[in-house]
Amino acid sequence: MSMQQGPAATDFDGCYAPLTNRQINALKNHLDRESFTPQDVAAISYRHLLHIPGLGEKSLQLIRSWLQQYGLDVHIPASKEHKISRSDKQLAKAKEILNKYGYALLAPEEQQHH
Repeated sequence: MSMQQGPAATDFDGCYAPLTNRQINALKNHLDRESFTPQDVAAISYRHLLHIPGLGEKSLQLIRSWLQQYGLDVHIPASKEHKISRSDKQLAKAKEILNKYGYALLAPEEQQHH
């Protein structure tokens, strides 16, 4: 008896493997789509991928393996010094939500003082 991979079996020619449902759903939510292509994911920067809720270092390794099946890649630094902290991820998510609802965040030097 064979096990199905859930939603991955019907998406993108049935080939989201080796992505798990967690990575698939995180990418769908981030891209705001019901399906995505390897090219869609390859277009997302490494730093941006780390800010997606539900994705971490292990997820990025799986995503990279999946992309390599299609001749694509996401640059993943070898050193751990590029690791994004949990609070940085939370701040990035808050910024994403604010942007989604029309708010713009400006750096202090961009703000006009009245």
